[in-house]
Amino acid sequence: KRRGAVPFWQKFQDRLNEAFVELYMGFDGDMLIALDDDKRNAELKSDRNQQGLKATVHDAKKRAGVVGHTAVSVYSMITLAVMWERSGETQYDCYMRCVQSMFGTHCRLDRVTFASDRGYWIRRLMEKLVELGADIEGTWKRCLTMPFTYDQNLTENDMRRLMSTEGPMSLHRATTKVHGKTVAANYSTSGTGKGVLTASTVHTEQHIEVVVDDA
Repeated sequence: KRRGAVPFWQKFQDRLNEAFVELYMGFDGDMLIALDDDKRNAELKSDRNQQGLKATVHDAKKRAGVVGHTAVSVYSMITLAVMWERSGETQYDCYMRCVQSMFGTHCRLDRVTFASDRGYWIRRLMEKLVELGADIEGTWKRCLTMPFTYDQNLTENDMRRLMSTEGPMSLHRATTKVHGKTVAANYSTSGTGKGVLTASTVHTEQHIEVVVDDA
């Protein structure tokens, strides 16, 4: 790679995303977009090998590699954007590059819902997407943004509510306003000793389902 030259992977990525926009992003209607990461193992022993890509360690086995982020339409299962994480970037940076690739730099996302897992969601990303008009769905890590937590030892100043993972299936919900939109933070238990944190701007009201067994 010559100094200052754009690496091949970036040229290919940019052309691919341009084609995705031209082919698939003219749809006028509600969109549900799932954005997830793919970790690829690779030997990156020097900056020359990295070619501008961010070297990461993927798991407990300390396998090194790179991370690609892919946005997919849930309704059609069509890929809408692919971004490889670059040196110096955070997941937030790469997520927003995917959004801008699909919708442009100055965009409104009033009919778009983004669904991602807990590896992505931080308060900054949630607030930015909601500010642009989007809805959000997904699991969350145990963090100070959430009003609930579980399987942790809380300090005296930690205002989160410590929840149990035991007992029957249950759902606990707290809501707040972000840029005028209601955001629900949820803690649910599986009935098998496990708990999960989620957040949503779509499902914000409590619903009770009753199953009657007349046997």
